[in-house]
Amino acid sequence: MDKDFDLQNYLIEGVEGVVKDALKATLRNPRESAFMIKFAAASRSASKKRRTAEDRGEHIPPFLIASITSKCNLHCAGCYSRCSHATVDSEPVKQLSDEEWLRIFTEADEMGISFILLAGGEPMLRRGIMEAAGTRQNIMFPIFTNGTYIDDEYLKLFDRCRNLVPIMSIEGGRDLTDRRRGKGIYDILMENMEKFRARGLIFGASVTVTTENYKEVTSDAFLDGLAERGCKAVIFVEYVPVTEDSSVLAPTDTEREYLMDRIGILREERSEMVYIAFPGDEKSSGGLRCRRQGLLPHQLPRRRGAMSLLALFRCECQGHLSPSGYAVSTVHGAEERRYAP
Repeated sequence: MDKDFDLQNYLIEGVEGVVKDALKATLRNPRESAFMIKFAAASRSASKKRRTAEDRGEHIPPFLIASITSKCNLHCAGCYSRCSHATVDSEPVKQLSDEEWLRIFTEADEMGISFILLAGGEPMLRRGIMEAAGTRQNIMFPIFTNGTYIDDEYLKLFDRCRNLVPIMSIEGGRDLTDRRRGKGIYDILMENMEKFRARGLIFGASVTVTTENYKEVTSDAFLDGLAERGCKAVIFVEYVPVTEDSSVLAPTDTEREYLMDRIGILREERSEMVYIAFPGDEKSSGGLRCRRQGLLPHQLPRRRGAMSLLALFRCECQGHLSPSGYAVSTVHGAEERRYAP
């Protein structure tokens, strides 16, 4: 694995690769091609904005991670978010409104942020936020979802707003996926993928990497199945143990080395999909940034209403900023500013 790997450049190149693939299908789905061409141009413009800001001493990351709800309908085994009480079954007491999130997205667009990852809980419970995100066409919104709320109305929204890209969570094959996420979830995901493929819609997959599945989820057989269904991105996230008993599932240095070496090969040999690993790509993209370039590593003061993103970026700090950006969360019914994981 190249220690000097640049995640931002790789993602931009990945977008351009998807554009090339989409152009081949112009006659079948010209709207997809048109959007990808426009987004590639918007990404280059956003990069110029960030470089200009850097020259002024302001570090603007290309990514924002937005946790838009703490509610989720599933109880996945070993869920870190549930065990830390960041995800619950009940409705949040306080959360940013659809309008406030739209304001955040608009400011992010103006600042040159190209990607906003929508997370939860289950983010697709906030349909209004999805619709708001769809209006910010200069930003790509990967939506980290369990896939159980994808219905005809959402399919129509994704068709209209090509900047919304569902990233569906899967653990490997049927046995591994249903064992962790619940019986029948694997079949729901496969059905969703077929619907996306039939409509010519782009989607991705998110895989929690453990000592049990790290070889399966990086195998040609598993990736062939995703590619054949139209998957364009695979995001590998290392499992974080929540109990002493579950620590055996956490990847060791041996599994991490295997994963990153395998991803390096996939990037060279299987360019039909984009491959991203967390936290591996963060480390290889330069590690932690120096102080005064981001947010404090602890919770900032809670307050009601949307904040000025630029004001937060300018705040004095003695901590470090993950190179992928920062997060805005709604946790325990109140706002929390924290680092991106």
